[in-house]
Amino acid sequence: MTRVDNRDFISGLLIMAVGLFVAIHAMSNLNIGTMARMGPGYFPMILGWLLAGLGVVILLFSLRGVIVSVAPPALAVRPLIAVFCGLLVFSFLIEPFGLVPATIGLTAVAVFAERRPPLRRSVLLAIGLSFVAWLIFTVALQMTLPAFDFPG
Repeated sequence: MTRVDNRDFISGLLIMAVGLFVAIHAMSNLNIGTMARMGPGYFPMILGWLLAGLGVVILLFSLRGVIVSVAPPALAVRPLIAVFCGLLVFSFLIEPFGLVPATIGLTAVAVFAERRPPLRRSVLLAIGLSFVAWLIFTVALQMTLPAFDFPG
């Protein structure tokens, strides 16, 4: 006799229901288009079907009979505050200074989620994230977001 993990079963059903709702709503109310000329409903439809598939996988894993009880981790306040403050720094720096300085500021504040952030790794992370953000938003998506924009 197999035991069902009720939490995963209900979670899988809910995720599957949300995914199906999004996919069906996009298919019936928005122009889907083709793969070469995607309409406004194409991306929500694909995401809806992927979410529904993920819900099915979670649902099936709930039926496998092995239930592992894991205690939730303690709430870590330091990382929560560091990441939130990093997002605030990013939002205040993006318009006056541009994407690259804002991303560096975000990283400089968010690395304090660790007790002793290593300087070398933090600098490399800031440079790497700035480059990737610039590559994605400015080069690939061709957004009119300046990389550097110093006031004055």
